[in-house]
Order: sequence, then structure tokens, then C-alpha cells
Amino acid sequence: MLDTTLTELRNNTRFLFDAVEHGERVRIYRKDQPIAHIVPVGESVMSELILVSDRRREIKPIIEAALKNEMRLIMAGVQKTEQNLKGFEEKYHKNTEKFISEYEEDKLEETIDFIEWIGEFRMLERLTDKLETMKSIKFDN
Repeated sequence: MLDTTLTELRNNTRFLFDAVEHGERVRIYRKDQPIAHIVPVGESVMSELILVSDRRREIKPIIEAALKNEMRLIMAGVQKTEQNLKGFEEKYHKNTEKFISEYEEDKLEETIDFIEWIGEFRMLERLTDKLETMKSIKFDN
């Protein structure tokens, strides 16, 4: 990410917008405070979070520890969900991928086990997505 001031933005507009065109993000400051972002089209600024604390204690280690703990809990959930899926696979002698395909094509009847199997599969998708998102978090400073 490039940081710039309003004055630098005025003086270097072409350079900064060329950088944005090539995937760079630009943060604009006024009086040492960030006031705007310029991001490539299609990219969301919402993926960025700025945390500010009025306490003297540095918050980065606290946030990092919280993220690590949450990731640990999610990984435990992934393991438990994978065990549950394996149980269904062993019980019905088919892998989850084949089961999902048959279920979505309405080749199977609705049973409590099959509803739970689908639920476990969807839970694994959500947990995996959440874990990958958390792993992609980077600290700017």
C-alpha cells in the first residue's frame, strides 16, 4: 500500500493512478490522519480494518493472540466435522463428494442421517472458508 498526502496526490496524480491501475492501493492522509483509499476497480476496501485504542498498551499482540485462538478453535471444528463426515462415509460406503452429487440430483431419499451429512459438509465449507480468510490476514505495521 502506498501512503500519500493530499499535496502529493495533486503533484503525482498520474503516477499514483498508474500504480492503482497495476493493483496497488493508495491511502491518502490529511494532517497525519488517513482520510481516503484509492483501490483498483472491483477491490473492496472493506477487507481492511483500522483499529485504534486510546490506551497506551499496544493492541497488535492482543489482536494477534485473539486471531490465533480463534483459528485454533476453528481448526478443532474442522477436525471434528471431518471425523463426522468420515463416520457417514464409512456407514454408507461412499465418499462425501459422491453423496453430495447424488443428493443434489435428488437420487436419495430425505433421511435424518442425510440431512446431518449435508449439514456437516456445509459446516466444513464454512469453517474452511473462515480459516482461509483468517490465515490471509496481514498486519500493515
